[in-house]
Amino acid sequence: MLWAGAVAVLPMGTSCPSGDAIAAELNRLGAVAALSALGSSQVTIKDRTMHVVLLGRDGSLLGDREVAAPDDCNERAAVAAVFIAAWVGEWTTTPLVEGQDSLEASNHNTAALPPNVPRSRPRATEPTSRTSLPSGELAEVQRVAAPKPLEPTAAPSATKASAAPPAAVSLAETNPVDVVAKKPKLDPRGEVAGLGFGTYDADAGTFGAGILVGYRLTGALVLGSLFEATGERERTLGPGLAVYRSFRVGVGASALRRWGAVFGDVGFFPELTLLSLNGKQLANERSATAWGAAADLRGRLGLTVGRVAPFLFVGGSYDLREERLTLYDRPQTIITLSRWNVNIGAGVAFLFGTKNR
Repeated sequence: MLWAGAVAVLPMGTSCPSGDAIAAELNRLGAVAALSALGSSQVTIKDRTMHVVLLGRDGSLLGDREVAAPDDCNERAAVAAVFIAAWVGEWTTTPLVEGQDSLEASNHNTAALPPNVPRSRPRATEPTSRTSLPSGELAEVQRVAAPKPLEPTAAPSATKASAAPPAAVSLAETNPVDVVAKKPKLDPRGEVAGLGFGTYDADAGTFGAGILVGYRLTGALVLGSLFEATGERERTLGPGLAVYRSFRVGVGASALRRWGAVFGDVGFFPELTLLSLNGKQLANERSATAWGAAADLRGRLGLTVGRVAPFLFVGGSYDLREERLTLYDRPQTIITLSRWNVNIGAGVAFLFGTKNR
C-alpha cells in the first residue's frame, strides 16, 4: 500500500522503467515509507534522457535531476531510486517533535530551517548536475549532499524511533552528489590467434607457424579449430636424404580460466595430418604425400591487454599411424619416423565479440 501513488512514470516516449520497478528498488533501499510520508515522485523518459522529480504533499517541487537513461530498464529504475532515496533522506533527517509523525515533521519543521536553506527544495538541488551513466553499468552513488543539522525543539529518546529508515539516512550522511561509473570489464567471446613455434619429433627439429580460432560457448568451454604447418626436416636414407614437412588441421575444445587479466587454458584437438616427402641427393628425386591422423594436447598462459592477448604455449601430439620411408631400388633400406611431436612457442590473440560485465 505504501507503493501506491509514491512513484509515477510519465510516458513521454517510453514506459521503461515502470513505476513498480522503481518502487521495488526504493523498497530495497528502505525508502518507500519515507517517500510515502513526504510526498511523491515522478520519472519522465524522453529520448535517452531521464528526468526525476521529487514533490511534496502539497505538490511543491523538492528536487529534480536529469541523467542519461541507461539502456536496461532495471538499471533505469535503480538510478531513479538512488536519486529519490537520497532526497527523501535529506528531508526525513529533520528531527521530530514528540507526538508528530514523519510527514508532520517534514512539513511543519521547515520553520526551523536555517536562513540559508531554501524552503521549497533541499540544498542538494542547488546545482542541478547532469551525469551520463554508461549503458550496461549500474552506477554507484559515493556522496550525496546533506542539509545542515537542525536544532531540535524537543528531542526525547522516544522521538528517535520515528526517524527515517536506515537506508535513507545512510544515503544522506555524506557530501555533494557524485555519480561514478565502474570501469567496464571485457568479457571476450572469441579469438583469432597467430602463433609461431619450435617443434621436435625425436628425430629432427624445425620451426612452424599456425592459426588458432576459438569461440567460447558458455562458462569455461571453448570450441576451436587449429591449422599448423612446419618447416622441412631431414633424415638420412641410404645414399641420399629424406626431406619431409607436415601440415595439420584439427577441431577440438579447451577449458578456459581467467584470473583478472591473466588467462590460461588446456585444449585437446583431434587432427588430420598430411606428410609431404621429397628425396634429395638421389638418382631420381621423387616426392610423395601421405595422409594420417593425430591427437594434439596443449596448454597456454597469457595476458589480456584490451582486445589483444599475447601468450606462451606448450603442446605435444601423437600420430595414430606409423610412417616408414624406403627407396624403390633398395627396399631393405627403411627408416621409421617418430610418432611423437613436441611444440613450444608463443602467439598473439585478437579478441572479438566482447561485452561489458
